[in-house]
Amino acid sequence: MEDDANGTNSYDNIEEELKVIDHLRRSLDNLRIVSSSGEDSFEHLLTLPEIAEIDEPDEETVDYVKSLISNVEEQRLISEDGEECITSVENTAEEEIFTDPHDIRSIETYQISEPALPSNPDSVLQDDDDEERQVSTSSSSSKFSFFSSFFSSKKGASTSSSSASSKGSYFSRLFGRKKSEPPSPQSLFSIPSCNSQVDDNLETIDLEQAERLIEDTEKQGPAGTPHLSSLARTIQRPILAFSSSMRLSHTAGRDFEGEPIMIQFHSARPGMATGHWTLLGNRDPEGLPMTLNNCLFNVVFAQTGRKPSDLRQETIKEMRKHIKSLARRIQALVKQHECQGLIIMIGGARYNGSSPSDAQKVIDDSQHGTCHPRHLQGHPRGHASHPSATGPTDSAENYSRGGWKTGFLSRSDQDHVGHMALCTNEAQRAMDALNRGSHNEAIRLNPNQLPGSLPQGAEFRDGQQESPRPIRQLVLVLRHHTGQANNPDYPVFVHTFYPVVT
Repeated sequence: MEDDANGTNSYDNIEEELKVIDHLRRSLDNLRIVSSSGEDSFEHLLTLPEIAEIDEPDEETVDYVKSLISNVEEQRLISEDGEECITSVENTAEEEIFTDPHDIRSIETYQISEPALPSNPDSVLQDDDDEERQVSTSSSSSKFSFFSSFFSSKKGASTSSSSASSKGSYFSRLFGRKKSEPPSPQSLFSIPSCNSQVDDNLETIDLEQAERLIEDTEKQGPAGTPHLSSLARTIQRPILAFSSSMRLSHTAGRDFEGEPIMIQFHSARPGMATGHWTLLGNRDPEGLPMTLNNCLFNVVFAQTGRKPSDLRQETIKEMRKHIKSLARRIQALVKQHECQGLIIMIGGARYNGSSPSDAQKVIDDSQHGTCHPRHLQGHPRGHASHPSATGPTDSAENYSRGGWKTGFLSRSDQDHVGHMALCTNEAQRAMDALNRGSHNEAIRLNPNQLPGSLPQGAEFRDGQQESPRPIRQLVLVLRHHTGQANNPDYPVFVHTFYPVVT
């Protein structure tokens, strides 16, 4: 290939222009998440820490960008150009940036289209990753022509390569770092990506935490923020997570090509252990069976056609493959206290017992301990008969003096039933909720929810046991031990545990 008049290879010129166009595309994508309120929006954009270090643009460029933000017609042109990628402000060193909670224009402006949901998700075969990553040639051409002429529309500027490079010089640097400066320290609002150089700088407790999250996911546990990076690697597409107020709060897999997966998280309501993932606009995918804790995988299935069960299993494989990176992401989220209800394993309430003697220790420790955060004393033994006990809440006899209580006929009965109760899915989900930030979880269990038969219980009035009667329900109130809310290896605190008799 011949060199041009300046001695520069023509191919290199074309390649450089393509790079500039790509930078322009990214810049405009980022401008989209800023509200259309005119000059203030642009000034806000310039103050973001990821671009504050960039040199000031020329006055002409500033004026044009201001018109881009404030001019409704310009916004419409951008939306109609086929660009559907909404991203957070990019930081080349991190997986994602949490943007400022600035107003975001109505999502309809982006003209996002979602694929039709297959009628039977269980019969859908996994799409080939290469097919998922394909970008339409015609779409690329459209973007090229639009961005090539975008900045030549003023003052009769030419569409030459040099013109595009000159006018795009500011934008080509807008969301990148100056080459002459070292990278900035890791943002406090960023989550590490996979294969980081500091993945080895982890403690055993961090890896154990990640392993527990993987095991919980294998047991049909809920999925959330820590899973997104592995899920993005599974589908080879970026994932953009919005809050219920449409704040772009998390991006994962931003280096992957293809149309981003758009998902929305809604924080847990009172009485709910976990929050809920939906399509944008708080819409659940249609035609999907209600499967426990599968909402994240369901909304990704709705946009990819890949079965939720397969997405879960492939995500688990990615989590195990990059367990050090997973541990570091969890560690970063815990330190930031940034989850805003998004699912994360924090620790501080667990039960891995294998026999009634294990439950006995958990119950006894709770009887003599206090809970987080109110420092209330546990009293599960106040609901089990033990005539020789002396403490006011150490037996059903003593605890019922001057009143009425229900209880087990012995401590050994309480230990036996306690082990079965703590092993139920309901109790394990309650502990998961505690590990995601809840302080109090009360559950009721019916006899058919336990793996074995139940002994009888009784009512106790003013220190006296009445006739034994069948147990029709169990009540279990779980909390954290004082000072152990963030200790992933500490047993759950049983605040109280009693039977309801017929």
